[in-house]
Amino acid sequence: MKISKTLNVLCVLSIIFFISQNFSYAGLDDCEHIFDASKNNVVDLQLEIEKEAYDLKALLDPKHSLAVSHPLMVMNAAQRILSLIYFGGMKEVAYPLSPDGKVRMYPVFSQGSRLTDGRLIIGQLAEIDELMEVIKTNGYKLPLLLGPHGTGKSEILEILALLAKNLTTLHPDFYMYDFGWQNLSTIPALQAELLKIGDHENVRMCPMHDSPFTLLPKDVQEGVLTQAQERVLALSGQSPAPVREPCVQCQYIRGKVLQHYATEKLGKLKPEDREILKRLKGLARFQTLSSEDQTLLSKLQKKGELSSEEILEALNRHTVVRRMVIDSSRGSAPIVDAQPQDTDWNGLIAAPHGLMRDILGPSHPLAWHFNGKFLGGNGNVIFLDEVLQNADDFRKFLLRTLQARTLDQGGMPKTPFDAVMIAASNTATRDKIVQDPNNVPQLDRMWEIMFNYSVIPHEIAKLMVHFVKLKGVTVWQQKLSRSLAKEEASDGAVSEVPTEGVAQHAVELANLEQLFPMVEPGKALQGPDGRYKYWAEKEGRRIHVSPHTILFMADVAAASRIVTDVKAAERQLSDTQPHAILRSMLFRDLVTRLKVYQGLDRPLDSELEELKELRIKLKEGDQGISSRDVEKWLDLALSQATRSENHFCLTPQIAIRVFRDLLNRGTIKAPNLKTRLQWEKYMQVVGRSFLVPDIQTDINVALSRDTGLVDATYEEILYEMMALNDDPSATRYTNRRTNQKRAINAKRLDVIRNIYLSLKGRPLAIQQIALQHLRSWDVTTKPEEIVQDPGLKESIVKYLSDKTMEVVSLPDLVQFSDTQEGTDQTRQAWTSFQKVMIDQLGYCPTCLKHAMDFAMEAASKQGQAAPPHKH
Repeated sequence: MKISKTLNVLCVLSIIFFISQNFSYAGLDDCEHIFDASKNNVVDLQLEIEKEAYDLKALLDPKHSLAVSHPLMVMNAAQRILSLIYFGGMKEVAYPLSPDGKVRMYPVFSQGSRLTDGRLIIGQLAEIDELMEVIKTNGYKLPLLLGPHGTGKSEILEILALLAKNLTTLHPDFYMYDFGWQNLSTIPALQAELLKIGDHENVRMCPMHDSPFTLLPKDVQEGVLTQAQERVLALSGQSPAPVREPCVQCQYIRGKVLQHYATEKLGKLKPEDREILKRLKGLARFQTLSSEDQTLLSKLQKKGELSSEEILEALNRHTVVRRMVIDSSRGSAPIVDAQPQDTDWNGLIAAPHGLMRDILGPSHPLAWHFNGKFLGGNGNVIFLDEVLQNADDFRKFLLRTLQARTLDQGGMPKTPFDAVMIAASNTATRDKIVQDPNNVPQLDRMWEIMFNYSVIPHEIAKLMVHFVKLKGVTVWQQKLSRSLAKEEASDGAVSEVPTEGVAQHAVELANLEQLFPMVEPGKALQGPDGRYKYWAEKEGRRIHVSPHTILFMADVAAASRIVTDVKAAERQLSDTQPHAILRSMLFRDLVTRLKVYQGLDRPLDSELEELKELRIKLKEGDQGISSRDVEKWLDLALSQATRSENHFCLTPQIAIRVFRDLLNRGTIKAPNLKTRLQWEKYMQVVGRSFLVPDIQTDINVALSRDTGLVDATYEEILYEMMALNDDPSATRYTNRRTNQKRAINAKRLDVIRNIYLSLKGRPLAIQQIALQHLRSWDVTTKPEEIVQDPGLKESIVKYLSDKTMEVVSLPDLVQFSDTQEGTDQTRQAWTSFQKVMIDQLGYCPTCLKHAMDFAMEAASKQGQAAPPHKH
């Protein structure tokens, strides 16, 4: 056995995952570390892999067992895939569609790294988690990803293939091994057969790349599994459950090799013992032996049989253990497309060897070429694209193989087969074949997972930015600065807030995980608005993206995908199912639903449970503006922003004009005129319900002088609410950071209560908000890091804005921005207002002017808006 210097270095870098029986995760930082440390010289590493060879006994070395050092050797296919995915970690993140507000997220799929060449799936968090649960069971149902193109179905396999290739190349925990046969010319029974089929190779590799573990005697296998138990559990979360038998060809060769050495051993018995053994075997065929004869026969047979040690010694002479890498470009992790009606079984599974079939018979293991595309996935993963478009016999074959864990097709000898099969199709094909009752049993053995277009606006916005980056558009970001606000005086007067000397962050290449971070459960979803200023560089021109523009476009796309059709829902529900959700605004009202999907509102868990079931039945996300059309919309809007009259700034007004134009020209594909008009109505509803309030909130924040002042005021009111929660008659509170006692500003709190009631239509729930913060906040939390109640924050912003507008109004500021004429108070207010809008909220002079015009126009139309349309 040999271990090269390169491998020693990698072993030192290997992450030890297990402590006793505890299952732990690595993370993407570890992925990047291994990638950096291990991929310095790809050519040398490839040569090391090709040269690496061991004998079979290396699996049993008590100090450096291959099976313990490289535990994928004793895992089944599902456990190997789980180990690869778990290497990148797993964590719970906020998810508004889940009844408990959270979902498990797997970074290797959802965040991307160099181990997956940066590829990632945006959205589909619950769907990926469901797929993981199916893989964990390693059961007898085929996971079927259903949904339109561009939703991440095929990306699943691409990511798995890249992850497998890089980890099986770079990280010792994931090294893979198969085996080959050598020196077979010394086995007379094999020599003749192999010569007949023209097999003159020095080493004949297992055609299905089985683990060398499959060659070991059963008792030896148990010992190896005991040794490797902790490592396998640490990597996969499961006890080892590998395939125990090699492919049928290797079983045959193994049998012939052992028969040869058993015959040799038998020949070494004394002549008289051989004669007695022969006679007793003959008698045993026709009569029951006496106890004495049976004891003698057993004793002589044992003398002529190979012990486990002798079996290992025999196989060791004729096998070599080789390193292998899972590489889809070399046939591992194959993608099997829909087959024609006349399935090419020879190309997919195994082709008969004409001459050997005539000589040895059609069922002989060596009478077949085991070189089909399907076999490349043995021990790994196979992706079955458009699986429901296959002929009935091929679908039956897949399900039979999944259940029996063997390949048995077209007269070929039955052979063990172990692969994670993941299938994909579109819902139209599924709906078509389900009309034939004969297909229903097949679909019942598939686990349907809906991969539809996302209805979560933050995911859609992230996907839009990702798409333009893939098209060669460079995106830049700059973290917004926040100045330190002075506390408000007890009488409610706002002190001056410093606006000079605020440190500016550097402009850098955009990072999607910073612009659209995965947040912890219980916290609000975050986009770039209010956190980053960002630009898209297209055709050599840098285009500023106005705050709220991308999320507005994402809201429109989400609205087109949401289903609020009560009649359609009633057709899906049986009389025995609850209909309460159909009477709820959560289902019937588009704006209410969008607020939930944005993470702004949190309905009852029971409502979300019912909504979840109904969304699946109604296939929400299967229709609507496609991801590719949203990409076109953003791409063309950026091009329009480069026009001189638009001053290289993408504003909501440009996005609206481009959307209408694309709809009218049919570039954004709507199924009919009614839907096209409906989508334009949704844009108006989204603009009125979200875009206008978001822009008005920014203006209010700027009028309140500072984002830091909003946070500081929020914290002060939070202290007051906590004190009132403990004692409704309290007049003072304790600042938990300074331990100072201060008077509760009852007048200010009353005003904010009234503002909240006006904005939200319900009273301010002081006790509920106070309890929520007591659970999620402590004195080490910075004011700007407090998970703020959106309604309370909006009320505080409005309160502070109103105090400024007692001195100067928005029309005064608009006039001053146009003419530079006004009072000293207006000039001072404009200077402060402009600085907050640009430095702290991410506007530029162009979109600042558009935002003010937008707010003024919306204010003039207030009260004329129609109620939200239903989908």
